[in-house]
Amino acid sequence: MIKNILYLAILLTVFAISWIASSVYHNLATSTIPKTSQIQIIPIIGKFDSGTLDSLQERSIISVDLKEIKQSTSSESPTLEPILIETTPQPTSTSSAQ
Repeated sequence: MIKNILYLAILLTVFAISWIASSVYHNLATSTIPKTSQIQIIPIIGKFDSGTLDSLQERSIISVDLKEIKQSTSSESPTLEPILIETTPQPTSTSSAQ
């Protein structure tokens, strides 16, 4: 009885190892990216323009007073002009078209 269980365990281990090995080989051999896309892929260069980054850090902060803007816009009165929209009559269906 123990000999049969040992024989079964050895066969299952060999089967599992061969299954894993064939899966690994299959994943290495086949690619999910087509050849045309592989040609078009270009690596990103990890270089930053340090001069631009330094100039961004040296920018002055501009503060805006919203009360000042509100007072200047409230004194002006907007003029509204009517917009004429031409409409075309919509065709109606007849009883034979339904």
